Amino acid sequence: MTLTTTSRHATATGPLPAHVRVAIVGSGFSGIGAAVALQRAGIDDFVVLERADSLGGTWRDNSYPGAAVDVPSHLYSFSFAPKKDWSHVYSRQPEIQEYLEQVATDSGVLPHLHCGTDVVSGRWDDDALVWHLETSRGSLTADVVVSGAGGLVEPHLPEVPGIETFRGPSFHSARWDHSVDLTGKRVAVVGTGASAAQFVPELQEVAAKVVVFQRTPPWVIPRQDRAYTEREHRRMARVPGFLKLARGGQYLSREARLRAFIGGGRLRGLFEEQALAFLEHQVPDPELRAKLTPGYAIGCKRVIVSDDYLRSLTQPNVEVVASPVAEVRPHSVVDADGTEHEVDVVVYGTGFRVMDIPLGHRLTGREGRTLHAEWVRDGIQAHRGTTVAGFPNLFLLLGPNTVLGHTSVVIMIEAQIRYVVAALERMQETGAGALEVRRSAQDAWNARMQAELTGTVWNAGGCRSWYRDEQGRNFTLWPTHTFTFIRELRRFDASAYELRSAPESPSPPDPPSLIPSPPWSPLPMRTRSLAAAGAVAVAAGAVAVRRRAAGRTTTPAPQPAPLPQGRVRTVTTEDGIDLHVEEFGAEQPTATVVLAHGYVQSSRLWAGQVRDLVEARPDLAVVTYDHRGHGASGPTPRDRATIEQLGRDLARVLDAVAPDGPVVLGGHSMGGMTLMALAEQRPELFGDRVVGVAFVGTSSGGLDAVTYGMPAPLARVVKKLLPVLNERAVKAELAGRARAVGTAAMWLIFSGAADPADVQAAIEVHRGTTAETVAAFLPTFSDHDRLQALEALTEVPVLIAVGDADRLCPVEHSRALADALPTAELAVYPGAGHMVQMERRPEVSRRLLALVDRALASAPAARVRTA
Repeated sequence: MTLTTTSRHATATGPLPAHVRVAIVGSGFSGIGAAVALQRAGIDDFVVLERADSLGGTWRDNSYPGAAVDVPSHLYSFSFAPKKDWSHVYSRQPEIQEYLEQVATDSGVLPHLHCGTDVVSGRWDDDALVWHLETSRGSLTADVVVSGAGGLVEPHLPEVPGIETFRGPSFHSARWDHSVDLTGKRVAVVGTGASAAQFVPELQEVAAKVVVFQRTPPWVIPRQDRAYTEREHRRMARVPGFLKLARGGQYLSREARLRAFIGGGRLRGLFEEQALAFLEHQVPDPELRAKLTPGYAIGCKRVIVSDDYLRSLTQPNVEVVASPVAEVRPHSVVDADGTEHEVDVVVYGTGFRVMDIPLGHRLTGREGRTLHAEWVRDGIQAHRGTTVAGFPNLFLLLGPNTVLGHTSVVIMIEAQIRYVVAALERMQETGAGALEVRRSAQDAWNARMQAELTGTVWNAGGCRSWYRDEQGRNFTLWPTHTFTFIRELRRFDASAYELRSAPESPSPPDPPSLIPSPPWSPLPMRTRSLAAAGAVAVAAGAVAVRRRAAGRTTTPAPQPAPLPQGRVRTVTTEDGIDLHVEEFGAEQPTATVVLAHGYVQSSRLWAGQVRDLVEARPDLAVVTYDHRGHGASGPTPRDRATIEQLGRDLARVLDAVAPDGPVVLGGHSMGGMTLMALAEQRPELFGDRVVGVAFVGTSSGGLDAVTYGMPAPLARVVKKLLPVLNERAVKAELAGRARAVGTAAMWLIFSGAADPADVQAAIEVHRGTTAETVAAFLPTFSDHDRLQALEALTEVPVLIAVGDADRLCPVEHSRALADALPTAELAVYPGAGHMVQMERRPEVSRRLLALVDRALASAPAARVRTA
């Protein structure tokens, strides 16, 4: 395990493991707390996957000015990791972030933490009883997934006309743009929730004017914040039990406050009287005070805890607009009364898309639905806020009905984590491979939740809040005291679950993998044989892979899908080589898509995209062709086996198949390099005839530095051997010995998860390429350096698609293309290899279709034909 060290903490940078017992998603309080608990339970086979570049969750993302907790610090911390020296009763964001980092460091969690790793999809495998996870850094499987993302993750922006037209800086408080200097600016603040109450006083001190748009006034109570004294710090550090007593006092105080929300009556009335007295004290102006006086019961919406929010609204540079925003214009915000307020910056303090966690759209359960789709169908619910029917081995921390309206959510997180660990221990004891809550148990739990919430202020307080959905169902809050939740989750209720073991009888085997392990796997072989094995993989058949299987039956090779039928024609190059060309789709198209294939391949390997494009857009013509020396095209002299020559060949193809009308070019690997050669030779075509370009698994240069995914010393040896082995293969071919292609060559271009039929199709195409062509084209890649040629493409839409497991044209090469073409769309497919257009056929096809749409929309009107 390697670590990367930053100024704050070190995290894992090595590759993801292929399989883990537990995958934790998110590294805020939930994720870090779960990781610590697993270690303490003796479970060390886990990873923490964090999409951002550092840990922290909410306290990393919400870095706006004034960000702080609204419950006391000692309560907003782990019970197992008390902090004796909080600076304030209510700690600020940087201190909480630092606390989380310290807990992760001290607990040994960091070697398990993989930052910059976004879980892009997950699928439950009900045969293997595992989760298949695809991340931005590769794929892995996990027995169990724990979501530590929480329910308040994705910022919510109001659906107001013209938001996108505002010409000044605008951002949500959870994505604060610290590069914007607000000093002396006119700032519009949309929203008056908990975040706005913290940053508005900060803005008031620096901005020329702050216009606060308030749809509904919040209830505000004093925070009574202060700095802890040195004497208090010494007591907490030295006096036994003092820190525990302080935390206990804060806990009891908060639980007592809950009675005003769930009991109502006199206590709630007293609470409201105190809040109104505070409002009168802070806001002497009766007109402004009237705007800020709530018309609903206290607690119906989240209560604001602040010492300075109300006071900041009384300052001469602050205007409170008691009206929702009706429209945003390029330089102003218009309220519901039609008044236009000119501003320089807009800040949205409009909360979050509650329980609309990104992971919910990406995890597909046992019944083939995502968690989001499940909740759309049946409402947002979970058993004990933690597990969901139809999603085995998935645990949600801070799931439905676990948010609190009166105290620290860390209390809930710790209770859920203990429940998750108990569930894992039960699985271990019983040998169960899968654990899934029964739908009847989930329904009973949620019926109870709704019944208990019925009479609370959150449901019956006379307001509209984010606690409830459009049907009025409260899917967010826990309805009573936290000690009740702790008691409910103290024991794992196994009777509410179905526990399943993996089948004892062997299930039907998966199709045989045609992708071997890398030839440098740890084996007792000498360096010379190791290098030779690597060379076998790279030489693409210079040495045959032979296997004796005496007395055994072999599994038939999977058959590739049939090719679509096209209109065959021949295009002759300037030096007399006949190129095999096929045209598909419309004969009078609105646009023509021309696809160029890679080295030692043929147009056959674009078959999936041809079918998809023609079926989706019958008005298009799709053209494929075989490069010289490849597929059904004629052989090439060695001195013409260059990328430069391929660019000239492509120009001839374009003149023949698309003499007029818009053209979209797509090139995979060497085909993409061919497009760059054309741009270098004929830049005037781009923006005129060529209106869109797709680069798939390709590079603009620097290929000599590629190690093919091997250790660098081995790669250097292989590269020295390649020319020698290629020439031997040419001599053998001239002597009448057919060039054999082994599956080892496929390791270079496919990932281990590739469809065997696709691999078989590539093997057949490779076998159809002569050893002479393989040897002839190899040197041209060292000469390929066409980054400057990309300047011709700056005015046309560009798609760049690559698998992050590409060993021939690594993802860094596609990122270099994207850097040179800032307006290009870069699509990185986790876990996919060099043949990304085959391994991710539907996704790549959809991107190509979207590129065609963008290209035609931006093409000169005179060039677009009507079908």
